[in-house]
Amino acid sequence: MAANRTNSGEAPNAEHNPSIREEAVLLLRRGVTNRVVAEHLGIPRGTVGWWRHRDRKQRGET
Repeated sequence: MAANRTNSGEAPNAEHNPSIREEAVLLLRRGVTNRVVAEHLGIPRGTVGWWRHRDRKQRGET
């Protein structure tokens, strides 16, 4: 089942400090796994996966 999304394409209740998201994306771009990023930053793996997906889409890697 797909998660509900807002009009902006963000997952609902995805209120994280922008600096956390930036750090997560930088780690992901360096090859760190979703699990390790999530554990390091104390956020759900699903959130990290969503951020990875959005970053790849914005960069045209989908």
